[in-house]
Amino acid sequence: MAFSRNKEQAHMVLALAATQSAEVLFYFPTASRIKRYFAVPSVAEAADASKVLDVTFVNEGTDGSGNTTLAVLTNDSDLDSDLTRVSGAWAAHTGKALNTEDRPTGGATTNVADEIEAGSTIKCTVAKAASTATGNVLVGIEYVEST
Repeated sequence: MAFSRNKEQAHMVLALAATQSAEVLFYFPTASRIKRYFAVPSVAEAADASKVLDVTFVNEGTDGSGNTTLAVLTNDSDLDSDLTRVSGAWAAHTGKALNTEDRPTGGATTNVADEIEAGSTIKCTVAKAASTATGNVLVGIEYVEST
């Protein structure tokens, strides 16, 4: 199987205020391998368990019924980073990303990139908890198409 050069899809969520959420969809007309999920907020949010900004990527599949969580980018101090989550403070205008090529760590040798079927949609939900600052959030996915 051959792969194309890296491509990106990105969307901007505008003026998201405390307690609000927004969803954006990424459509993949061809089979693809996800390289990286990323988000860039316009305002900083310290690591905190109550003032949380979450960016969650979910594979909805080809019919919208899928619910596999692929990646979570967050500042929730109650959650540690793992194979599908990056946790820590958000810095304004600084990206936070989950690179699928860094999974798994250690001696594991299995292919852990997220393979997306042709015609699939990935839903990205950007959610803010109470007491977070209003701001924009750029969200995106870097991928290669399978050919």
